Amino acid sequence: MKNSSSLLLSWSGGKDSLLALDTLLKESHVPLLFTTFNQFGKIAIHGVEIGLIEKQAEALGLDLIKVEIPKNATNNEYEEKLSVALSELSFIDSIAFGDLFLEDIRTYRENFFSKISIKTLFPLWKSDPKSLLEYFIQSGFKAVVTSVNQSFLDQSWVGVELDSQFFQKLPEGIDLCGENGEYHTFVYDGPVFKNRIEFQKGAISLEDNHYMCQLFNM
Repeated sequence: MKNSSSLLLSWSGGKDSLLALDTLLKESHVPLLFTTFNQFGKIAIHGVEIGLIEKQAEALGLDLIKVEIPKNATNNEYEEKLSVALSELSFIDSIAFGDLFLEDIRTYRENFFSKISIKTLFPLWKSDPKSLLEYFIQSGFKAVVTSVNQSFLDQSWVGVELDSQFFQKLPEGIDLCGENGEYHTFVYDGPVFKNRIEFQKGAISLEDNHYMCQLFNM
């Protein structure tokens, strides 16, 4: 491995993961990226191919640890896969997440990882969503919306750029950061990247109550 970090960052390839990474780097923490993907080679819900996640890690100059989780895995199956994978990384003592305010999610993560003696960090916890997004855009980060929950948004929101217009047009009741699962993103450029991630947009499909825009690795 390129570094000997004892810190993992849960990495989906989206804006919250990126903002958490940016915060950690400013605090002089250089984490390993940790991502889970399904047997179809995609990040669950986000729908992003693992090949694009690998390109992100390369452009960031960080190591990427990948764990395959069966699609629709139960909590027990998910936890077992993680436990086995992390048991092989004896040097890891902490894992960070980009969660903002969902108490139940934080409690679940803290309880699970404490069982395997790994500390949890939440560098974005209770951050103001509007301030985070203004920072994201003004800093020059670039992202595209890969997936939206059709219970909140229709397919016209998929495949668009994550810019100031996107946030200004969001319907009332939608969390600006999509913390309730309203939308998901893929970050392809920004100041912490060595190079822009090249990709091509494909067709939009409906899967598991989510409209998804396929991104092709180039």
